[in-house]
Amino acid sequence: MGNYLHPAHVANVVTSFCLLWSGVILTLFWFLESNQPLRWLFFYFTIIITAIPTIIHHIIPENLSWTSLDIMSNVLLVVALELALVGDYFTQKVRMFFLWLFGTLNLLAIAYLFSI
Repeated sequence: MGNYLHPAHVANVVTSFCLLWSGVILTLFWFLESNQPLRWLFFYFTIIITAIPTIIHHIIPENLSWTSLDIMSNVLLVVALELALVGDYFTQKVRMFFLWLFGTLNLLAIAYLFSI
């Protein structure tokens, strides 16, 4: 039958390219404006990191390595956003607690993905 991609995969590729370019643009704006904390640059960069494996995963969905990278990068994106927001609204002590908590949970999720 060839390399047929289900319309859902095609839609995910298209939206992931939008995600990729939004991450690139936000990152460029961060460098141009330089008025946001570094944690926001990390979040913007994780948008780019998330888009790339998502694009590849949906182009070759049968490759489980890209599926795992897609999942892990989405987890990283959420953690980066949570850390950026926690940094804006909480004290240093609370930020360190969340950094430890999110880091631990993320490492456990990644370890689980590598174990399956």
